[in-house]
Amino acid sequence: MLATRPSHQHKGAGTMLLHKILGEADSAGVEVYLEGTDTAKPMYEKNGFEAVDELRFDPAEYGVHGLGRERQTVMVRGAVDEQGRRSGVRSWDAAVAHADAQLSATASA
Repeated sequence: MLATRPSHQHKGAGTMLLHKILGEADSAGVEVYLEGTDTAKPMYEKNGFEAVDELRFDPAEYGVHGLGRERQTVMVRGAVDEQGRRSGVRSWDAAVAHADAQLSATASA
């Protein structure tokens, strides 16, 4: 989880932290997945993330009142290969189908 105090939002603190994380991910050649708030979504988009799904929930259903409905945007940033090319981002449905196929293959092995 990446968070900054509201008083530091929109001043570059989150971007500074994100760049450190993304540099390590790019060096390792891994895709990055996150769930971003409406406040942070523009920052993630500026840094190469693509929205692939949304999660919505009502905290009141869990006894937390006064917050209103919450939305998290599921976002992915493709991995970088050895030639420095960033891979494309699969749709949510394609990624889930791929993960399900891998689980099925592992279970039957």
